[in-house]
Amino acid sequence: MNIAVGAVDAVAARTLDWVPTCNHLWISSFEISCSLGVPDSDLIRFEQLCERIQAVCRGSALPLIIDASNGVCYGNDRLAHFADSLNRAVTIVIDDTRFPRVNSFSPNGNVLADLQQTRSRLHFWSRKSRDVPSIRVCLRTEHYRIYGDIEGTIIYLRELFDVEGLDPPQLLIHGYDLVSKGASALLNRLPIRSLVALSTLSPGRTIGEFRSHAIDTLIIPNILTIQRVLEGVKLLDEILSGDRTLDGPYRPFSQIRSEIEFP
Repeated sequence: MNIAVGAVDAVAARTLDWVPTCNHLWISSFEISCSLGVPDSDLIRFEQLCERIQAVCRGSALPLIIDASNGVCYGNDRLAHFADSLNRAVTIVIDDTRFPRVNSFSPNGNVLADLQQTRSRLHFWSRKSRDVPSIRVCLRTEHYRIYGDIEGTIIYLRELFDVEGLDPPQLLIHGYDLVSKGASALLNRLPIRSLVALSTLSPGRTIGEFRSHAIDTLIIPNILTIQRVLEGVKLLDEILSGDRTLDGPYRPFSQIRSEIEFP
């Protein structure tokens, strides 16, 4: 099973480059929005997204999984041209919600886009993945998050994928609940290439539990952002209370400079 971990900047990417079990980087609007101090509601400009992705690429050579949910406002052609320019394997994740999209934690929730609109986006990225081998397409569905009906989600996706010339995409599902209840049914009854799981909304679950359900890729988002906040507060509190030296637990900068230096 592939493991993708969220990277919001070059430092996070370089850190993950040293973790053998991490073989993909996940870049999402949620993490970028949080780091910029704005709501995750399609407010990030295209230039801001590109700058962050380019910074992550300077920190690591790992393949990217880019959450392009808000790509509707950028334009598919513009986003595809940028993905191609990165010169590495890139998975573009699109979703089936109406623009403007909100994140999955919003109390207002998402509304599904018109079926034909989602088909059109899928068809574009399906053609693009054939023309550009480094680009793959993944659909993130919010149908189950909205309706909580596995059978209804399968019927909806079968209708969505019933279009001529559409290559089977990867399918991204959200949380362990759907993984445990419907992973086998999704794989067996839908024309999909593989199953990708986003681990949020999965409290107390282990990687092994996801692996037992034939998940091709498990995404662990924003873990470094959260970790840095929690550890940073703890370390600062210890320094200010006089219980830890100002150098903290780190090696002298002169020793690690060559390891973190960017090209």
